[in-house]
Amino acid sequence: MRYLQRLVYVVVSISSAALARDYHVAQRHPAASDENAGTADAPFLTIAHAASVVQAGDRVVIGSGVYRESVVIETNGTEAAPIRFEPAPAARVVVTGADALTEWQKEEGGGNIVSTAWPHRFITWTKTNAHPSDDRHAMIGRCEQVFVNNYPLLQVLDRAKMSRGTFYVDIEAKRLYLWDRGNRDVAAKGRCLVEASSRSVLWQSKGAYVQVRGIRFRYAANRAQQAAASFRGKGSVIEDCVFEKTNSIGARFGGQDMVIRRCQFLDNGQMGFGAGAAHRTLMTDCEVRNNNTKGWNRNWEAGGNKLALCRGLVIEKSRFIGNRGNGIWFDIGNEKCVVRNCLIADNEQAGIFYEISYSLYAHDNVIIGNGFGARFGAWGADGGISLSSSPNCVIERNLLIGNREGFQFREQNRSTPLIDGTKGVK
Repeated sequence: MRYLQRLVYVVVSISSAALARDYHVAQRHPAASDENAGTADAPFLTIAHAASVVQAGDRVVIGSGVYRESVVIETNGTEAAPIRFEPAPAARVVVTGADALTEWQKEEGGGNIVSTAWPHRFITWTKTNAHPSDDRHAMIGRCEQVFVNNYPLLQVLDRAKMSRGTFYVDIEAKRLYLWDRGNRDVAAKGRCLVEASSRSVLWQSKGAYVQVRGIRFRYAANRAQQAAASFRGKGSVIEDCVFEKTNSIGARFGGQDMVIRRCQFLDNGQMGFGAGAAHRTLMTDCEVRNNNTKGWNRNWEAGGNKLALCRGLVIEKSRFIGNRGNGIWFDIGNEKCVVRNCLIADNEQAGIFYEISYSLYAHDNVIIGNGFGARFGAWGADGGISLSSSPNCVIERNLLIGNREGFQFREQNRSTPLIDGTKGVK
């Protein structure tokens, strides 16, 4: 019986490989259209259309361009015949949540203030249009972002408080107001590239065995705890991608047996990445730097990352540097995770924080200068390595230098069961 099952698997895999094809996307090609066949001479216009037609074993080759779209992959690849998305040779591919705005109206009064129509409303369930809805996050918790020539502007919540380098969104009037930091007239054609974030989600890999390589994701209008790009399929591979300057979280990983290799998570508003139930996932040779640029509450969810309910997840040979919160944060129900051969430096809170979880193995890491962010209150994780209510951990051969505290042990009146449902240790 097992032989027959294996034979069927091999036959299906060979058949999938034989039928596999390359699809081409090239928005700059003069004949590009989603009505085309997707060949090199007649490419698709959008990545999203290619994602809607791929089958196991297919490859999507993407030409240079800024793709202003949301992509969803529902189809499964297989271990032997994965679905692949990758740039054409030497291509620079950007998937962005921002649209270029060109129709401006000059406003009366002092300064070069201009306005344009703005129909977007991202958070409808709070009176402040922010999440969370407390006073601290009244501005931080908004989703809007505006960039002039790739430089961000600062949001204000009152039209009368605008100054150079700011923008204001009038939700009721459905208008966006802007004042360039260089006092340029952005209404003049060809003077500036003005982009405003209008999409919350840029990429969703729902299918198994989907591989994504060499794509830069940026400028999503995502709310707190929402990722701009999510990967939920078993056996996914994410390589050489950049997740940057999203309003909240750069990426989230929720599939099992994934590989995240040579990726960068940079300058995101809340966190570089998150993960949940990403069992046996490997993150290797990645960089996580300068996340939580908006100043979200660091005790809630902010900094380099946050991981929950992951079993056997491994982070290795990676760099977690200068994040405004914890560098690596395992929070609740993680089991048998490994952090090895990493550089973890200058994060405002703990270098590694393992909280309400089980059996961390952290070894051969260099952990320097963590925990010196402003701290208000007696309790906090701000050591080189902080363990809280997490039994059976093994910590060895780490170099800890110049942290607020080298080792910290914390106990909380909290516990969590093991992933398989058995009772955990309090």
